[in-house]
Amino acid sequence: MHINREQAIFDNRGDAGRQLAAELHEYDGNS
Repeated sequence: MHINREQAIFDNRGDAGRQLAAELHEYDGNS
């Protein structure tokens, strides 16, 4: 399957956003 460079960048940014959201959720739960 071929994905273009823009799609790869978008997917990577999406993964980072989900990880950041998860970290913020854990931080809120621990405080």
